[in-house]
This record gives sequence, structure tokens and C-alpha cells, in this order.
Amino acid sequence: MGEECMCELEKSCAFFQSAEGFSKVIQAVRRTLCSTDPKNCARYIVHKKLGPEDVPEHLFPCDIIQAERIVHDESPEIKAG
Repeated sequence: MGEECMCELEKSCAFFQSAEGFSKVIQAVRRTLCSTDPKNCARYIVHKKLGPEDVPEHLFPCDIIQAERIVHDESPEIKAG
């Protein structure tokens, strides 16, 4: 705790809003992605390249392969909306 977050999207990130009760997981994600290099977060990648409406609720921050598929439109059926 007490870690400074570098990610501008943390407060609006649905991953954190829907993961209540998983404090150890949240802390680990914040330590490895949000606080160090948010550009390696799958949710951040999709949000920045396509917009917040295209970030699927179920996309985990560590799922870079899925983020690249979404960004490159290889799996359009998994997009949000």
C-alpha cells in the first residue's frame, strides 16, 4: 500500500471496480502494472488505442495477447458493446 499510481486510468478502471474482495490480487496488479508501467496493461492498451467503450469488462490487465487481438480487430466479437 502507499504505492504511487502512474496510470491515469486507475480510478475509472472497471477491473478495480469489479474486483472488490480480491485485495491481494489488486495489490499485485497495482505493484506490477499501475505503479510501474501502465503501458504493459492490456486494459490500458485497448483504452488508449480504441477508446474506453471498446475495453471488455472481462479483459484482465495481464492479457496482452487478447488486447492485441482486440486492437488489431482479430476477434471483434469479444469487444465491449
